[in-house]
Amino acid sequence: MKPPAPVFKFDERLREVPADKAAFDAYLGFLEGRRQIETRPAERASLLGELGVQYRCSNRLDEAETVLREALRLILTDRLGVRRQVQQNLRLANVLQWQEKFDQSTPLFAETLATCRAIAEAMPFLDFALHHSGKNFFDQGKWTDALALFEEALTIRKRREAPADQIQSTEQAIAQTKKNMQGRK
Repeated sequence: MKPPAPVFKFDERLREVPADKAAFDAYLGFLEGRRQIETRPAERASLLGELGVQYRCSNRLDEAETVLREALRLILTDRLGVRRQVQQNLRLANVLQWQEKFDQSTPLFAETLATCRAIAEAMPFLDFALHHSGKNFFDQGKWTDALALFEEALTIRKRREAPADQIQSTEQAIAQTKKNMQGRK
């Protein structure tokens, strides 16, 4: 039986931290077990993407990068669509960001944002692309760039009546960015 997906809170660096370590470990173990048996390309790509997120949140960044690159290979090889590609690109860019490989994360976020703005099928990911691109700039101390992206993400999230946790995470990102900007003065 599949355990529930873990709940996260965000620290002052805007990074996900599992709210319940035992629940997180159970979910991660479940995903790792499914990885051993799942062979259908679309399902495997989704599973690898989710596993990449969980590895990133547990700071297992090399493993996260490996499974996300595998997911992207599957998506491209089996032509699983731009939506899946955008989702996994965002996840991979997050990992690269956490690894402080900004020379790789920043162009990948920019490419993904451009795709979300240009291709109708990818537009549902625009607020995610904006929010996470903002986090990438946040980690680089580029507060003005981060704030602009967070504010655009929040506008979209409010307009589409996104779930409360998404709106709250963007509002927290805006508040923390403004706080950091004040500290710089």
